[in-house]
Amino acid sequence: MTILTVLSAVLDGLAVAGAFTLNAEAAPGERSTIVAMVAVVFAAVLVGLKDRRRLLAPVEELRRLVKGVSAGAVGIVLVSFALHVEVSRGWVVALWATSTATVGLSRLIARATIKSLNSRRVLGRATLVVGTNDEARIIARILERQPWRGYHVAGFVSVGPLATARLDGHAVVGTTAQVADAVARHEAGVVIIAGTATPPAELLELTRVLELLDVEVRISPGLPHVAASRMTVAAMDGLAMLCLRKPQFTRFQSRVKRSFDLVVASILAVILAPVALVIAMAVWFSSGRPVIFRQLRVGAGGKLFTIYKFRTMVPDAELRLDEVLGQNQADGLLFKLHDDPRVTRLGRVLRRWGLDELPQLVNVLKGNMSMVGPRPALLTETTSYDERMRSRLRVLPGLTGLWQVNGRHELLFDDYIRYDLYYVDNWSLGLDLWVIAKTIPALLTRRGSH
Repeated sequence: MTILTVLSAVLDGLAVAGAFTLNAEAAPGERSTIVAMVAVVFAAVLVGLKDRRRLLAPVEELRRLVKGVSAGAVGIVLVSFALHVEVSRGWVVALWATSTATVGLSRLIARATIKSLNSRRVLGRATLVVGTNDEARIIARILERQPWRGYHVAGFVSVGPLATARLDGHAVVGTTAQVADAVARHEAGVVIIAGTATPPAELLELTRVLELLDVEVRISPGLPHVAASRMTVAAMDGLAMLCLRKPQFTRFQSRVKRSFDLVVASILAVILAPVALVIAMAVWFSSGRPVIFRQLRVGAGGKLFTIYKFRTMVPDAELRLDEVLGQNQADGLLFKLHDDPRVTRLGRVLRRWGLDELPQLVNVLKGNMSMVGPRPALLTETTSYDERMRSRLRVLPGLTGLWQVNGRHELLFDDYIRYDLYYVDNWSLGLDLWVIAKTIPALLTRRGSH
């Protein structure tokens, strides 16, 4: 950790030095020594960005970066004023803008390096998850799917008597009464507590024990569908209260989303038209007609619509469903089979790269779907939905979504639902842009595709 902090500080120092070099011609010439000293102070302010745990929180890191650079710029002005050094406002503004860019680049390099080292388990800390309920299992699955976060699951800690020795492939290492021993035995650096798994009295005792240990403690609030941006912590007579901002999907936001869909889908339809034509011809020549596969799906408000895809299976695939139902590899209400014999050779290639879904741009233009949204549900799924699951039908299904950028076919059914409900409750245009940006690398790496 210390080495990483020093290396990150050096990177930022070089970034600041680069910013000064780029603005050297406009810098004051008479008292350059003083300006150089201010530069050192400027770099020292930026060292405040060095908390490695913050590197994986981009919005927070950006806020701290701008704050640090701005504080350094103000420091230059104050020191120059106190020492009667002539400094032009234009030079300070240019230095601020250049430093923001160069330090931002150094942060991107540091983030990429740390993510890579975490994924290879060179860095990261052994993590214990307190609880064995659904929330605890979700936490463990997230950490397993996203090793770049730097939390490596060492096992679960049971709340109450041990009911099983293993859970989801991980050992249940003891009970909360044995947590100190479990931390020492597994050299854990992090303990994550599933809030819904721990009664208040036991949670209080657990945190008291963990405060005496050299571990980072994190507590899930038990609100899996609420974005952190909707939460603030307020004090009330010594109690920490979570304040939740109510989700609002106004008519204006609906219009913005629809306009965004029309613009993006129209541009993509024009650009990808030659690709679609080549694929259509390839499907026709390789396995005949029909080229387009049509299927009823459930859209917003439970309204049925016809979804379009390039056909990736043999023409009578739906009639042969009974032949493979017994081999289902999915859980919950889904059906998926990694080596489905009904999929054609060309179909496997199209699915792997997500090209079979190009015709869904027509669905977006028609208003049946959105560019980003929940996974389009089958009618057979929705008939088994409870009230919680039906919430995902409040918005249009998406050509892509959180389900796609977080694993696609690797996900459990509960994770599909969780991502969809999170999207419905926390929609923003920024979230749509983020999902679209993440879709491209998800397709290129072909993670979870088959």
